[in-house]
Amino acid sequence: MRVFLFGKLSAHAPCAPDHLPYQGLQYSKAEYEDLQASLTRPIGEWNCRHVAYPIVLGVSGTANSKEELAEMERYSNEKIEIDGHEYTRYECTQLQRKLDMEMRKANFSHKAVQVLRFSRRRCIIIK
Repeated sequence: MRVFLFGKLSAHAPCAPDHLPYQGLQYSKAEYEDLQASLTRPIGEWNCRHVAYPIVLGVSGTANSKEELAEMERYSNEKIEIDGHEYTRYECTQLQRKLDMEMRKANFSHKAVQVLRFSRRRCIIIK
């Protein structure tokens, strides 16, 4: 008996539109490599939260039912209005990431300015 091992992609919501059709499914090694080559943003890279779990292809069960996957897709694509603009739930997560990064950069800049101010006050010019 020959056993084929490869993987099942995890599933989550909200999910990016480019990975939504592929999550929660089982893939042979060749299928997974073809999928990775076809995607602009490969699975597991560039802020992708999907993980490929090892399975026995054709024997291992699925972690999510078709109904659960459909609900994750509906949830991911659900529109939310913010300040008069409509966004999907996934787009909202990306807006949040952008805001978080801008806050971290502003905080870093503020701390850098404080250090420079402190350094200038302590600086002694020797001629």
